[in-house]
Amino acid sequence: MRVLIAEDDAGIRDLLHDLIHRQGHHVTLARDGEEAWRLFGEHGADVIISDWLMPRVEGPELCRMVRESDAPYAYFILLTALGDQQHHLTGRKSGADDYLAKPFDMEDLGARMVTADRVIALHRRREALLRLARHVATAIEPPALFAMLLEEAIQLNHMEAGFVSQIADQNESVIAQQLVGVGEAEAGGLLSAMREVAASAATQRRPATQGNCVAVALLHEGQLLGTVALGTRDQRRSFGREEAENLETMATLCAAALAALQRARLEGVLLAARTAQHELNNRLGVVLGYAEMLAEYPDLPESMTEVVNEIVNGAKDLAETVDQLRRVTRIRETPRPSLTGTTLDLHESVA
Repeated sequence: MRVLIAEDDAGIRDLLHDLIHRQGHHVTLARDGEEAWRLFGEHGADVIISDWLMPRVEGPELCRMVRESDAPYAYFILLTALGDQQHHLTGRKSGADDYLAKPFDMEDLGARMVTADRVIALHRRREALLRLARHVATAIEPPALFAMLLEEAIQLNHMEAGFVSQIADQNESVIAQQLVGVGEAEAGGLLSAMREVAASAATQRRPATQGNCVAVALLHEGQLLGTVALGTRDQRRSFGREEAENLETMATLCAAALAALQRARLEGVLLAARTAQHELNNRLGVVLGYAEMLAEYPDLPESMTEVVNEIVNGAKDLAETVDQLRRVTRIRETPRPSLTGTTLDLHESVA
């Protein structure tokens, strides 16, 4: 975690730095509350350990300022020699999460850092889900939706790579992929391992882990829509239930959004088809009527007969195409480079 220490006593400040750094956390030091507030604004923090009595800005006031900011949640520990109950209550009211009395030992500090790690993990998960939910509410294209899913999942779980695949008609295709600081030489092996874990998650329809990779199935109402896989080059990394649950929760949200997008797009096609059929059928009826009258005209030049027949056949084909649109049951697209996009594949979209 990123730990910000605000302490005006140099000896205690250095001691806290050494103890917390030994636990594997990133430490930033501030000599008073004002400097701590500036550093927090510039770099943020997961945990703030602040002395109570400091020059310029005291610990409780610093805590209030942090709580009133828009920054992601920081676990706040007040450190003080003032051990009476009233100070304890005042610290809590200012927004502090925990309270550490001087003198403290390594076990006291270590226990509080374990608690801070758990609390911050929950807050980061909630914050990531809220950001993803806001994106889901405005997303109109699956690739953009899943790019956001990968970004949040990689950041939340401290990963280096991820991909999302979509499964349609037993065909699987990658619709989003991200690599963070991974070179081409290492990307191939990592992605291969992730695909293997993703295949296991799709088969079992539950989270799967293998070494430094984790994957979950994209499921909505029992239907397999695809998979999400994350990985890291760190061979020492192992994944537990918490990481798998984090990814599964995010994937479930996006799977529901994907299903909603597909339904909305299908409804849009059907609405357009009904409108086209209503508007075109009258006009096609007029065209066909006159064309058939011309075809039966006894003095019609032979050179025009073929033209009239083409008009009749073209009008009937158009009517059939509109009718096909009304029978669309799923969205299957085909690339159209000349249109810089895709169009509906009617043959594949009609069950």
